[in-house]
Amino acid sequence: MVATTQILPFAIGAGANVMSPAAYAALAAQSTGYVSGIAQSVQFNTTLRQAAFMSAALANFLVAEGITQNDDGNLAGAVTNIQQAIKQLVGSPTVFTGGTTTGSANSQVMATVTPTGWALTNGYTIIGTAGYTNTGAMQFTGPDGAIQTVKKLSGSSYVALVGGEFTATVNFSLTWNTTANAYIWSSSTALGALAYLNAGFGVGSDGSGNLALKVAQQPAGNVSGQKIAYTTANTITASADTVTALVSLLGLSYKGSSLSAVLNIGTTGANGMDTGTATASVALHVYWIYNPTTNTWALLGTNSGTGASIYPGSNMPAGYTASWLATSVCLNSSSQFTQFTARSGNVYFPSIANIISGINSNGSQAVPAYIPPNATAIGGVLGTVSPGGFFIAGDANYTGSQGVSQSVSIETPCSNLPIFTASTLFYEVTAGSPGGYFNLSSYKLW
Repeated sequence: MVATTQILPFAIGAGANVMSPAAYAALAAQSTGYVSGIAQSVQFNTTLRQAAFMSAALANFLVAEGITQNDDGNLAGAVTNIQQAIKQLVGSPTVFTGGTTTGSANSQVMATVTPTGWALTNGYTIIGTAGYTNTGAMQFTGPDGAIQTVKKLSGSSYVALVGGEFTATVNFSLTWNTTANAYIWSSSTALGALAYLNAGFGVGSDGSGNLALKVAQQPAGNVSGQKIAYTTANTITASADTVTALVSLLGLSYKGSSLSAVLNIGTTGANGMDTGTATASVALHVYWIYNPTTNTWALLGTNSGTGASIYPGSNMPAGYTASWLATSVCLNSSSQFTQFTARSGNVYFPSIANIISGINSNGSQAVPAYIPPNATAIGGVLGTVSPGGFFIAGDANYTGSQGVSQSVSIETPCSNLPIFTASTLFYEVTAGSPGGYFNLSSYKLW
């Protein structure tokens, strides 16, 4: 049977006796309601139309999902229909929420969750509050009643908990992983104001009037429409259309939009360094970070790690649990920024002359002061000061090499040269003593 609805719009025909939107917006009854006296049909019709228009729109949404909605006064039935339509539209829930665990420190239990439908299905996630702090390896009993091992990701392997991962009164997230045959702990994370819906995802404010979205399954983190630029020797300014930050590669994710922040490497904490001071002549990795308790986005700088997608250190500011790489920038010998502009994963700057030079034989040279370890490609100008053949590449096999072989000295652009060995250039001389050199002006992170 074709779905239908008895919920109909009102006064939507051509020439309907209603007020203009501007006149209705200025109507005093918007605040006070209609008072005793002679009713003006044009005003009352407008109020009825606005209510009926949106009610009919919602009813037609139900019809589009194959659900009949009658004018029967059954409020609970209408709510059930709306819930069913949303589930059909976005799919079955994969995130389930519960209360505080019972049991004991290393064998915690959550007997019930919302919504119903929990099963040990790959990717299904339970979110709740720890009743205890674990002191070692741990088991967890979910609504299905089966006692299962809890593990965490360490490098590329799943390992047993060691203690302290679950913290009493702090929220946690566990995702069932069929391959590991275990619950995977991602991070104890305060969920803040996020409201988890039966549709399987959560929404809330990110503190700037923007939407923060918690996705139920395991989306990749990403940045879109990002711009980062030098401001002063100690500060850079960043903006992004959207950022999806992850708690872990298997854990919660949060999405923010229309973000902006200023990083000051002369300070520590949110919008500063993670700890200590910036290191000279190496890459500074900059992360977008998110605090779900206060719904706040910020930047964080670190000299730790090699520019992994998620912040790798142990000095995230208090309350911040999710992160995603914004950019990586090499600091000068004074531990300061120099002029650069980044667009998403591409970083551009005034040409740096002779990061390698005087090359007359085959070899390689690490240049971490100029090329971050996570750079995937570089651009600039290569040349020779004497006739000969000079080529550069990103690995010892000279994969994707670029160069010149001329009977005169020459310069030629070098674009999107792939880098396979971190921060290292390999060079090959094929003829003569060219005195080869390379001037760097850009690199690509992703």
